[in-house]
Amino acid sequence: MVKRIILWKIKDEQNNQANLDLLSEGLLSLKNSISEIVSVEVGLNYSSSEFDIVFIVAFDAPFSLKQLQL
Repeated sequence: MVKRIILWKIKDEQNNQANLDLLSEGLLSLKNSISEIVSVEVGLNYSSSEFDIVFIVAFDAPFSLKQLQL
């Protein structure tokens, strides 16, 4: 299994929670639309200002990751 971990910092502080909710929903929906994805996890960071959201996606094989270029 191959996992890819991506961290994001949302720049728009005024609409931060709305942006995080929208991004989280979109990332979670990828599992339904991309057959190579085995699992998807999305987490929100409330404890530091380094990043706001983490995206963890898992594939069965390394080639899947390269094909999707995430």
